[in-house]
Amino acid sequence: MPSRENRVKPAILARWIVKERATEVHGRHLQREVRLPGLKKAEDIRAAAEVLIEADWLRKPPVIPGKRPRVAYEVNPAVWDATQ
Repeated sequence: MPSRENRVKPAILARWIVKERATEVHGRHLQREVRLPGLKKAEDIRAAAEVLIEADWLRKPPVIPGKRPRVAYEVNPAVWDATQ
């Protein structure tokens, strides 16, 4: 069973997505401007996003060969159908 911390951080991110009706989740924006509790470090944000990818809330950022990866996760539009 995942630790409490490993369950709480993705839940914090999911609540923020719903509250803000975000269509994308940008790691840098969360780190620098939003500053959610427990999600201050890039690796914490990435780990929470991975859990939400597995839950089909987010989609992995596209990888473009030869370019620096952009850490922007697209929110699955089906999330909005489920949260209304």
